[in-house]
Amino acid sequence: MPLVITSRHRPHDLVAWMQAESQDALWSRLPEMQTLEARACEDIRRFAGAGCCYAGWSGGKDSTVLAHLLVLAGVSIPLVRVRCEPVENPEVDLVRDRLLKAHPSLEYHEVTVWCRQGEDGVWHATGTLERGFREVNRRFGRRHISGVRAAESGARKIRMRVWGVESPNTLAPIGWWSGEQVFAYLYRHRLPVHPAYAYSLAGAWPRNRLRVAFLGLRHGTEFGRREWELTYYRQELEALGEADVIT
Repeated sequence: MPLVITSRHRPHDLVAWMQAESQDALWSRLPEMQTLEARACEDIRRFAGAGCCYAGWSGGKDSTVLAHLLVLAGVSIPLVRVRCEPVENPEVDLVRDRLLKAHPSLEYHEVTVWCRQGEDGVWHATGTLERGFREVNRRFGRRHISGVRAAESGARKIRMRVWGVESPNTLAPIGWWSGEQVFAYLYRHRLPVHPAYAYSLAGAWPRNRLRVAFLGLRHGTEFGRREWELTYYRQELEALGEADVIT
């Protein structure tokens, strides 16, 4: 089971995960998966061969697929994570450690940036991630390979429709993959899956809607996001001051 299991998982969460994983096993055997992998690897080799670049990694399902595609494609470029403290998801490190142990050829880097803390103790996250990526661009250049997918948001769908897989400075090799295909790839290659995708209240929260995101942010809390965080990450939110992080 590639899922990273933690003490936060309830028994019914793991039952729901195993049921979903049985579908991943079926998807992973479809001939189209081999075609998708081959096309993505070809795109990665072409983009990386055209000049210096890096690949982004966040600990989520899409970026973990991307990291493994680098290995599959035989491409050696920096795999870079922007770590935003203190709102970083605490379990990303678990995924990182398993991924690098299984694939030590990955050239992994981290850039850590801190949110601004006001005089009242409240953490302000606005601009923190952008500051981190400015530092990444300074170190590794602007050309990068991304795990963004059209299915993840309206903005990403527009990006894919305008540019397709490749823009002047960005490659999105899995941009048109479905969530089912992403999970099938993770299953097929026994890649570590962040625990959050099984924090589902027995499947009440569909795993395709769950995100490995910073904790306690005020935006993106629709569709029960805040309630989900309070269910599974209450201790972390309390450490932030009852989720008093302003974005």
